[in-house]
Amino acid sequence: MSAVRLGIRSVFGAAGALACVAALSVALVQPAQAADPAVSFFSNSDTPENASYPDSSHYEIGIHFTSDVDGTVTQLKFFKGEGNTGAHTGSLWLNSDKSLLATATFKQDTVTGWQMVAFDKPVVIKKDTEYVASYHTNTGHYAVSLGTLAGGRTSGPLHLLASGSAYTQSDTSVFPETTSANNYWVDIVFCPKQKEHSPSPSKSPSASPSASATASASASAAPTTPSLPVTGSNVTLVAGAGVVLAAVGLLLFVAHRRRATRFVA
Repeated sequence: MSAVRLGIRSVFGAAGALACVAALSVALVQPAQAADPAVSFFSNSDTPENASYPDSSHYEIGIHFTSDVDGTVTQLKFFKGEGNTGAHTGSLWLNSDKSLLATATFKQDTVTGWQMVAFDKPVVIKKDTEYVASYHTNTGHYAVSLGTLAGGRTSGPLHLLASGSAYTQSDTSVFPETTSANNYWVDIVFCPKQKEHSPSPSKSPSASPSASATASASASAAPTTPSLPVTGSNVTLVAGAGVVLAAVGLLLFVAHRRRATRFVA
């Protein structure tokens, strides 16, 4: 009788442990996290050949770019070196008619490094259309890498055009007219438009099974186990089942341990 009790308790203990493992396996299933869609030409670790060129004139400095897909420009940035002090504004222009689409003022400049400003609202841009992103400096001393954009630059769907840098000497913010192969370290933050997935139309149920359906059902007597895709709608259900399994497993395991310590052969 003692051996039977020991066997039963061992089964309960093993069942508890297995339930805990199963619960953890279920609870740890999470939906895949969507990747950040933002795209820029340069990373924050990219730095210029010359961070502060010794030219103290007033300039509007920018880049010509296009995109393979529709999307929005949410921010504009530029690399700032020592001497490029004072107020800075960022602007986005439509190249075809030089119209100003949006502008913003950099409010929290650091002494050096990448500076970033967000537009009041994302600016919608169209694919295969040329735009210009620029900033204005009243003190010059802009960052530059000579000749490095002669062939342009590509990042995801974005294309910085060959010799696509631009500048104009001006006391105020204007459309930059003169193009150059030099990289003046102006950049954007672009978010591609997310593709819309339309649900597939459901087929109307047939009043009677077709011949092929009947033959298929006859050929396979054992039912198949439907798979459960991990989506935002069913993760809560799966996680809830995991919590219940964990609780049951824990109770069984604790009960087994307490009884095992009292058992005397």
